[in-house]
Amino acid sequence: MAAMTRLCRYLIFCEKIIECALRISGPLYIIIATTIIGAVVYVYFTAILPLRCAPWSASFVGHASFGISLVFNILFNYFHCIFTDPGTPPDVMDPENPKHVTLAQHCRRWCKKCRKPKPTFCHHCQVCNRCVLRMDHHCPWMANCVGHRNYRYFFLFLFWLWLGCLYSTFMSRVPLRGFKSRTRASVVFTFIISIAIFLAISFLMFWHVYLVCTGQTTIEFYNNQRDRMAEKRKGKVWKNEYNLGWRQNWQEVFDERGPYWWITWALPRRVPHTNEGLFYPTTDTLDKLRVSEGKEDFALTPQTSTEQTAVSSAKDIV
Repeated sequence: MAAMTRLCRYLIFCEKIIECALRISGPLYIIIATTIIGAVVYVYFTAILPLRCAPWSASFVGHASFGISLVFNILFNYFHCIFTDPGTPPDVMDPENPKHVTLAQHCRRWCKKCRKPKPTFCHHCQVCNRCVLRMDHHCPWMANCVGHRNYRYFFLFLFWLWLGCLYSTFMSRVPLRGFKSRTRASVVFTFIISIAIFLAISFLMFWHVYLVCTGQTTIEFYNNQRDRMAEKRKGKVWKNEYNLGWRQNWQEVFDERGPYWWITWALPRRVPHTNEGLFYPTTDTLDKLRVSEGKEDFALTPQTSTEQTAVSSAKDIV
């Protein structure tokens, strides 16, 4: 018993050390990431592009324009993910706000450290020392939690970085005979670093594509696996009530709807998510809203008073 107690204390101590290290080293990760991105961009425009295309030819302008758009989207989403607050439950419940009243009355999860109600998908981050709405994970490369308000930027950073590494790998495959050793070294460095990062983030990006399409976060995936096994032992089939179908899940996460949502989801945007992150619709809620409004294609984030009432009274808030 005493040995077990010492082991638990040791593990807790190690956990605290890791949390402290992540908190302190966050800016260092950001400097490393921006340095690598800057180095690859510099080599691309000063060495690779002149080797591939004649200066100021049509192909040169096309590749330069595409490269600039990639760099802009990568850096835009990276720094917005870093500096955007992922969201946290309200410190003070406003009695005039129906969402706060409903949350206080029906929420069954309570954070002992923050002394706040924890809405659906909300979890406490030990590194940031606060509750985060729709928390996915704490990312050391962002020095920030990835949650409700900045998940779009995190995903798009992965997407554009993945595309940029693929493009950089393709462009750096050039014959190097007859060029200076410094130029050869720069191009080889760009090729190696690009293909290495491409392979490293490929699994991560497609993992998050899967999570978005199935209406889950990284944390909720493991919770859902546990619930699925528990229901299986009872002879029942477990169903994720927050999985509204890949298209509607995608539209809800990126907050993009309309006829061109399949394009606008990947574009840079600074407008905050229209959903506050306190309530999320379920399949049952969505069916009720469709029946009450007589619509087939329904906006998932509550917009009308009917939608607000239905979502607030649904069981997905507990």
